Amino acid sequence: MGLVFDGREWISDSFALADVPARLSTLGAGAAGTRSDLDVERRFRQSRAPDAVVSTDPNIVGGLYDEDANVVLGFKPSGDTRTLGLDAYGDLTLRGSGLQSDYAWGLTDDEDKVGLGVEFDGGVYASLNEASFQRLEIRRLSRPEVSFANGNEVMTQANVVAGQSCDLKVVERGGVTRAYLQRTDIVSTTFVMQTKATARIGYYAGAGQSLGVGGGADDEGGVLWNALPPAPGNCLMFLGGSRGVEGGAIPAGSLADFAPLYEQIDNPAAPEKGETQGSGALSWAYRMAQLERAALPVSVFRCHGKGGQTIQQLVKGTNPYARGLTELQAAVAVAAKYGKQIRCNTIFWTQGENNRLDTTQADYLAALLQLHADYGADWGAILPSDNGTIHMVLDQLCSSIASYAGPVALAQLQAARETTTIHLSTPKYIFEMVDFVHLKAKEYALLGEYNMRCARVVESGGTWAPLWPIAFSRSGRIIRITFSQPGGKLEWNTRDVPAAPNYGFRYTDDGGVVDIASVAISAANVVTIALDGDPGANPAISYAYEGGVAITGRAKDWGNLISPSSDPSFQRPGRYLDHWCVCFKENL
Repeated sequence: MGLVFDGREWISDSFALADVPARLSTLGAGAAGTRSDLDVERRFRQSRAPDAVVSTDPNIVGGLYDEDANVVLGFKPSGDTRTLGLDAYGDLTLRGSGLQSDYAWGLTDDEDKVGLGVEFDGGVYASLNEASFQRLEIRRLSRPEVSFANGNEVMTQANVVAGQSCDLKVVERGGVTRAYLQRTDIVSTTFVMQTKATARIGYYAGAGQSLGVGGGADDEGGVLWNALPPAPGNCLMFLGGSRGVEGGAIPAGSLADFAPLYEQIDNPAAPEKGETQGSGALSWAYRMAQLERAALPVSVFRCHGKGGQTIQQLVKGTNPYARGLTELQAAVAVAAKYGKQIRCNTIFWTQGENNRLDTTQADYLAALLQLHADYGADWGAILPSDNGTIHMVLDQLCSSIASYAGPVALAQLQAARETTTIHLSTPKYIFEMVDFVHLKAKEYALLGEYNMRCARVVESGGTWAPLWPIAFSRSGRIIRITFSQPGGKLEWNTRDVPAAPNYGFRYTDDGGVVDIASVAISAANVVTIALDGDPGANPAISYAYEGGVAITGRAKDWGNLISPSSDPSFQRPGRYLDHWCVCFKENL
């Protein structure tokens, strides 16, 4: 922990009892944040401050930063404090008893109440409000876990049940004790967290085309977002990785056991695919369980899609579909070695790019509904009889850098509206692209969180509805659209995506001369659009669907309408999984 003022890091020489300051005061009104403004009774030394350690907020004159060079606590010239990170954390609540002998030094208010104190043993005390504490907890949970089992003393080792192929190992680290299962029938370094006996291992499959298998996500010099396992004993893949082969035979032994889930480049010499959405998805469920103090899930991810394929090339009777069945059967067999059953209630579907220009809405919808029915029947025959519904969670196709969203996006929206087992997690226009259509590695990780957030709701019996229009009305030149409100009141979000023309809305009619004059949020869930002329024949309103212009690294059609969410992103701490409005086009 370091203390920074005016971009310089000040670190105390020592915390020896003989020469500690009585306290480190808050800055007074008008203070410039220089060393002379500090009420200290000892010398400080100056050293190099890490990059990006100082807040860009001109009202912050200094602050405390963590080992990752993120500002944790900022100081204003008035003496007020504000906790920070990549985003504002909220106000610091100063409370507690006066500075006591337990502290080497501390930050106090006018009544000598300690807001931030450093104890003689090096411990740090901070009095934070609830919002600040949760944000700091999110940042802590977002870091990859060190393998809990490997390298720790085995406290207990015993065969779980006679005839099973694993041992129970109880290990302790940092005052926390957990139980793990390890295979004994083969040489295995995998530790699977032992949950209660009735708990099953979750299985999540990624299906679709290249965006479903991490296509293009070797961006920025081969950087991967989850190159380390986020939770080695809980988030799992097969030995062969999170991404299956896209053609030919499955390599021998690649499905023989589970392994800690992490992301890999498919071919370092000529990379085409990298980050899948698996690590983002499974780690989000695991970290949310930690945040909620709930039972920790154990899950496996595997994608069986293939790049460059139409939906017709991915349905029952094709190689990708068959591989999905083979991999599910292997997961069931491996889970049995650990004395567990597999539970599969969600398949992630990421596809549509190769059907964008030459498939009608009706044809795509029919193919999607049949595919989902086949998954339910064929996968259901492999899984336990009480497995329950297999949902399909899809992320909506959006425009590419060059092409509009098209009928496929509308078919996906229709499927989510008209069925109770196909769900639309998010439109993809919010994500940055590495090329004309594929996502950056960090965006695939974020996509995984969005998909898992949806899956978690429906698997628990909840009802999922994204931000989408539920009613349209027009009176003369005024159009009113009422939306669902899955989170907070409607807002324009220009932080996470650039401001779009008319916030993403577009009006068309046969005349081609009338345009949008203004767009405004007029109620908690209502957007009002004013036209600059009288509507012509066949008027229609669309959102993030068509008519845009190319923008580097993003879909050419996008929008800014959100219903804010309190669900955090652990892949991008400081960001929340806001509900973004789906792509749509509606005749008025």
